Amino acid sequence: MDLNTALSPEQRIANLEQLIASLAAGKSTNKPPSRWQRIDKPSLVLRASGAAILLLAAFGALMGPRNSAGSMSLVAGNPVIVGTTVADTWANSTMTDFQVEFSDSLSRSAKGGMLSNLQLADGTVNVPGLDFVSEAGSGLRRAAVNDLRLVVNQLDVGQWTANGYRTAAGAVATPSFSWIAETGTGWYRAGAGDIRFAVSGADKQFLSATGLGIGAAPTFPLDVATFVGKTHARFGVNTANPLFVTSGSTSGIGLGYNLQHNGTNWLYDTTATGAIAVWDTSANSLDMYTAPSGTAGNAATLTKRTSTNANGFTIGASGTAISASIRGTASLTGGSISANSVQTINITVTGAAVGAECSTGYSAVQSLSLIPSCRVTGSGVCIFAFSNYTTGAISSVNDTVSCRVWNP
Repeated sequence: MDLNTALSPEQRIANLEQLIASLAAGKSTNKPPSRWQRIDKPSLVLRASGAAILLLAAFGALMGPRNSAGSMSLVAGNPVIVGTTVADTWANSTMTDFQVEFSDSLSRSAKGGMLSNLQLADGTVNVPGLDFVSEAGSGLRRAAVNDLRLVVNQLDVGQWTANGYRTAAGAVATPSFSWIAETGTGWYRAGAGDIRFAVSGADKQFLSATGLGIGAAPTFPLDVATFVGKTHARFGVNTANPLFVTSGSTSGIGLGYNLQHNGTNWLYDTTATGAIAVWDTSANSLDMYTAPSGTAGNAATLTKRTSTNANGFTIGASGTAISASIRGTASLTGGSISANSVQTINITVTGAAVGAECSTGYSAVQSLSLIPSCRVTGSGVCIFAFSNYTTGAISSVNDTVSCRVWNP
């Protein structure tokens, strides 16, 4: 078969399509397309399958292997020129590269997988480089060098860089870091330097440059605004005797040693003894209580041991308050003390009240027959005395003696 004129690839394809359509209609003809001439070769009468093969051969004649950039060039001998005779020696050889390139193309119906990396266009936030047929505004894009973005509904919601992963700010009802089964629980950014942890759409923890807040934004390095019953915190979980911080209990604000407050009673946390130190807001006093050994979960019976208030320090539930404890010392010169006589020395005790109770002390080894005593005779003056109630003289030795005064 000779070509009468030089045809473009598009014209050749059109001629082949015309031939195939004629064959498909069931028309058998020996008449070639008007631009072709018969040659001394077998008849051009072809079955539909043969025409299809001829069409593929024509396509193959136009194609060559693709380079690394994806561009194809014509194989050697193409396009054919006017007068070229169609022969199997050159037409069939053009089918090999056609077969190779079709095999190297990615199937839309998953016939075969990728054999190398898949390269994408960078894309934009509105049209990501990798997106979805049913949601073109969501996918993956390359924003810059070493900067990959996850896009959802044409918004950047995630970013990967050489420094790690970054995410969108999120909100209290929809935290950025959450769970598929619980979307209202997780971490989010409420503002500059304000990171929060939400549970079921409500803020529970607050992190800022100030510190950590539980139940409220912190104004100190650690702020705890929430509690269970009347207990804010427990230190030493699963230990024998944990420490509890309580607030607003019936006894006030304080610390519990193995004792927590449920809003009504002090309860044992473990089976052991307990103690509390409570600031009683109604009495304006700091009180210490102890509890005997009890069973975990049971209410404790407390006994007040000490109380410190505006009146001073009290031992026991209803003792007499001591407003101050003051001590003074003096140097005693030893000497002979006659029978039924007393050796005395004045000791300055600044702040001592007249008539206040006092106690004595000395450091040297004195005779056991010498009886020490003291009394506050004036403001700030305590008299220390060694008394000899025996029938003979006794000598004292040089010593540093003291007087402690307990002001009422």
